[in-house]
Amino acid sequence: MSYFPVDDGFYCHPKALRAGAEALGLWVACGAFASRRDASGDGRLDAFDVETIALSLRLRDWRKVAERLVAVGLWERDGEGWRYHDWDVHRSKEARQDDAKRKHAARQKAYRDRHRDAESDVTRDVTRDTTE
Repeated sequence: MSYFPVDDGFYCHPKALRAGAEALGLWVACGAFASRRDASGDGRLDAFDVETIALSLRLRDWRKVAERLVAVGLWERDGEGWRYHDWDVHRSKEARQDDAKRKHAARQKAYRDRHRDAESDVTRDVTRDTTE
């Protein structure tokens, strides 16, 4: 299960204070969405996702609210969408460990796939000795 960690002192951080309640609501909801969608993701949000979440929060001028998050430094523009500022820095330790485990498993699988058909005298001899 993924989650979106928010520091317990965030409410009084200058960026949070400048953003305002609507923007912080959007920031938290979109962070939870981004974490749930892809725990190993890069914190990127496309406009459709932000609009959908903003409408669920009943934010009428959602683009203005999103740009407020950019203006205070909580989000960055990314093409047609946005990206969380320092996403990787603020992700949970567990999420980073999960990423490392997935990457390690992928490397192991690739290695095994490359060497699957290779003959191994040791394996063949051990198998022959134990099955005969």
